[in-house]
Amino acid sequence: MSRWLTRVVPIIAGLAVSAAQATGAELKAPAAPPVIYNWTGFYVGAGVGYGMFNTDSSLTDRGIVASENVSNAGRGLFGTVGVGFDYQLTGRIVAGVFADWDFSDIKGHFGDPWLEASGAIKQNRAWAAGARIGYLLNPAVLPYFSGGFTQARFSGEALTVFGLGGAGRFTMQAQTYSGWFVGSGIEAMLPGLPGWSVKTEYRFSDYGSKDIPIVDTTNALPGIAVTVHPHVQTVRAELAYKFGWSRGAPGTAAMASAAVPAPHNWTGFYVDAGGGFGMFNADSSITRNGTVVSNNETIGGRGWFGTVGGGFDYQFAGQFVAGVLADWDISDIKGNWSDPFWEEGGPIKQKWAWSVGGRLGYLITPDLLAYLSGGFTQARFSDVHFFDFGIRSRPKADMLAAQTYSGWFIGAGAELVVPWFPGLSVRSEYRFADYGAENVPILNQASVAFDHLHPIVQTVRTALVYRFNVNR
Repeated sequence: MSRWLTRVVPIIAGLAVSAAQATGAELKAPAAPPVIYNWTGFYVGAGVGYGMFNTDSSLTDRGIVASENVSNAGRGLFGTVGVGFDYQLTGRIVAGVFADWDFSDIKGHFGDPWLEASGAIKQNRAWAAGARIGYLLNPAVLPYFSGGFTQARFSGEALTVFGLGGAGRFTMQAQTYSGWFVGSGIEAMLPGLPGWSVKTEYRFSDYGSKDIPIVDTTNALPGIAVTVHPHVQTVRAELAYKFGWSRGAPGTAAMASAAVPAPHNWTGFYVDAGGGFGMFNADSSITRNGTVVSNNETIGGRGWFGTVGGGFDYQFAGQFVAGVLADWDISDIKGNWSDPFWEEGGPIKQKWAWSVGGRLGYLITPDLLAYLSGGFTQARFSDVHFFDFGIRSRPKADMLAAQTYSGWFIGAGAELVVPWFPGLSVRSEYRFADYGAENVPILNQASVAFDHLHPIVQTVRTALVYRFNVNR
C-alpha cells in the first residue's frame, strides 16, 4: 500500500485542480450575473503532498578533504497545515502572507565512499513563512507565485558498513537547516461550499549547508565532519477555509462585466516548446561476482531541461478535452554517483527523455483547461567515469556504463489561452516518472560487477503551445 501511495500522490495536485470544475457552472448559464468573491481575509488550510530531496556532501578527516562531490537523495509523502491572510489589491490582483508546517516522511539514504558506510535519512518536518502574489483569471480562480523563509529537520542516522545493516560504526547527528523557497500554484473557490477553496502548489527549497560531526563509536577517527547541503522540491494540494468569504469585493465591477471569456475551440493539432526543472532519485545496490556487496544506496541529481512536443486534442461534451501527446526533453539534470563499497564516485546526468501518452481535462473557464496526463517514457543516463572518493583530481580506470531506462509517467497541469495572440496558449505541468530498474555493468577488469539502478524523476515544466485550428 505504501508503494502504491508513493506513486499516486504526485497527481493529487491535479485532482485538486480538477475539483475546481464546479466553477464552470457559471458558463452554463451566461445570462446569470457572475459570482464575485471577496479574497480579502484570513484563512486556514490542510492537505497532503509528495516531495524529493537531494543532499550534496563532502567529508573531512581532521580538516583534510577525504571525499567530495557526493549526492544522496530521498522521496516520500507529507501532510501540511497552514494559515494566512490575503488582500485583494484591485479587482484582479491578490497579495498575502502565510505560514505552514509539514509533517514529513520524505526519506532516503546517506552514504559516503570514504567512510565505506551508509544509512537511512529522513526529513522529519519543515515549516515555511512567506508571501504570495497572484492574478485572478476569473472571480474564482487565482494563479500565484510564492516565496519566503523555510526550515527543515533531518534525522540522525547510524551508518552501517556498505549499507548492509547490522551494527553501525558511525553516527551522523540530526540537524535543522534554514533556507529559502520559491513556488507557484493555483487556487480555486468552491461555489457549492461557501468559504472553501482548493489549491495546489509546487515549491523548490534550498536549505543551505552545515558542517555536521560524525561520531566514530570506536574512537579511532575522532575528527570526522561532513558538510551537507539539502535541496527539496514538493508538490502539495490543500483545502482552505476563508473567514472573509462574503461575495462582492470592492473594485470588482470591471471583472464582473468580463468574467466569462469568449469560447475557444480546443479540437485540433498543436506543437509546443518550453523548459523546466527536474530532480531525480536513483536507488542503487551493487553485486560483485554474484554477491551483494553494497545495498540501500540512493543517489540524486537536479537541473534544467528544454522540451519540444506536439499532440492532438478533442473537445467533447462542451467542457471536456481529451488528447494524445508526445514530447522530447533535452536534459541537464545531473548529480553524482558514488558507492561506499567501491570507494569511488563520479558525475551522472540524465541526458534526454521522451514521452508518449494521453491527457484528459476539464475547462474551468472556456480559456483555462485543468488536466491529468499519463503514458510511457524513456530516459538516457550518462556513463560515469570514477574518481577516488569522488575527488576530481584522482581519476580511476573504473566506470559505470551509460543506460537507457523505460517506464511510465503520470502528471497534472493547467493550460491557459493567450487572448491577444490567436492560436497561442501557455501550459504548466508537473510529472512523476518511474523508469524501472536495470542491471548496469561496472567496467572493471578485476571482477564482474553490476549496479542495480532504479531512477525516479519528477519535473515541473512550462511551454508555449500553438494550435493550428484557432477558430472559435
